[in-house]
Amino acid sequence: MELKEMLAKFEGALEKTGGELKQALDAQNAEMKEFGETTKETASKIARIEQDLDDQMENIKSLRERLDGFEKQDARGRFGEGVEEFKSAGEIFANHETVAEMYAKNGHSTIPVAVKNLFARRKEIGSFAVDGTTRLVEPLRSGDIVAPTRRLRIRDLLRVIPTDRDSVQYIVESGFSPVFAKLASAGEAADTTITVDNARGFTKDQTISIGSGANAITRKVTSINYGTNVLTLDSALGDAFAEGQPVGGQFLGATPDRMLKPMADLTLDLKTEAVKTIAAWLPAPKQILADMPRLRRFIDDRLMYALAISEEQHLLYGDGSDAMLQGILTHALRQTYAWSEGAADDTKVDAIRRAATRVSLADYDPEAVVMHPLDWEDIELLKGSDKHYIWVSVTDGGVERLWRMPVVVTRAINQGQALTGAFSMASVLYDREQAFVQAAEQHEDFFVRNMVAILAEQRLMHTIERPEAYVDIEFDNAPTAGS
Repeated sequence: MELKEMLAKFEGALEKTGGELKQALDAQNAEMKEFGETTKETASKIARIEQDLDDQMENIKSLRERLDGFEKQDARGRFGEGVEEFKSAGEIFANHETVAEMYAKNGHSTIPVAVKNLFARRKEIGSFAVDGTTRLVEPLRSGDIVAPTRRLRIRDLLRVIPTDRDSVQYIVESGFSPVFAKLASAGEAADTTITVDNARGFTKDQTISIGSGANAITRKVTSINYGTNVLTLDSALGDAFAEGQPVGGQFLGATPDRMLKPMADLTLDLKTEAVKTIAAWLPAPKQILADMPRLRRFIDDRLMYALAISEEQHLLYGDGSDAMLQGILTHALRQTYAWSEGAADDTKVDAIRRAATRVSLADYDPEAVVMHPLDWEDIELLKGSDKHYIWVSVTDGGVERLWRMPVVVTRAINQGQALTGAFSMASVLYDREQAFVQAAEQHEDFFVRNMVAILAEQRLMHTIERPEAYVDIEFDNAPTAGS
């Protein structure tokens, strides 16, 4: 059997095993919901499937390495040169002729060296790493040195598009309703009927929303008079609403020919986002320019890491000012959910599930949940009434997933706060085509101390086009009563 056929066979088995794991995790979720804990049989089954995934991934890794080796040999035989391999920012800079020239000729600075995307080689969300665990990104490595850094993951959740532009125009979508009208006259709190400017599209037994924002209410329509545009409700308004207030529904009824057609509604705001620069520099002895391995590690494991940490803070908490990107958790149109809003005895696990529902109610599919390590610790340490852990087997650990969503555990988000949403639909991260690393000794007394400043910068834009696809979760207080 050829290597490609063997690889296809193992990948097919991996897909089947992944499906079995999903079924087992769904069964575990159902057991925890019904009994407050999972059975030993289900926990054992999940552990066995995870071990199978480990074995299958090892086989696939080995076959892919062999296949890649043959393909590279074939490429060299046909074109007379090797296949281009990935080079990190540190490797590109350390091997650039301007660095050797500065050191050899006792120069004062290098030219800026373009390194393209500073954070290449990211793994797709939900892919399996070679150790069988679900990861979003490979750990930072430089040669045989593993940097003692936290996992960087927020970028992996977003669509990333390279660009050579300094600004981008985009449209922010919000407030979609398949059928939409406005109150033709004011409604009083005791009214059980409302008059709209066009009743076409609304249907009997449909649930509609009246008003906007925090003051909006929902009522069921019991009858409609299309001639007078009057909707009869199942109960009184309860609040007074002024003329012109919006009335919307999520179901669009049919309209007879020659009748006025109903209107759908979607708020579209044109925005412009300019490129923002995130930069950092570190001091180093000038001799490091002659030590390529050390220079590469210095740049990749320290300077790039500083930029990556800053990027994650911008993506979550940037205020959108001239100096910062627009962050997800500071966007005015994001949805919010507080733990205390839930039903009595809700845990943090329940709060995340209820927040995910809000993403679904906005007509998006929740893709992941981001939370602080201490909040994830609270979830993993949850115990049932018999004091057994309900989430994991202590000896085997557990897949970082909640309600079918990958869990991104990172210190980039504040403790007591979590985020869920349709990340790939809601945001776009634009990487400016050129990013730079540069060394220079023109800083304070660096010249007389044989020191250089090594500067790295990246330029990017973050557009949040569908903010309602995000839900900002606050772990404030456990609810004592609720819906």
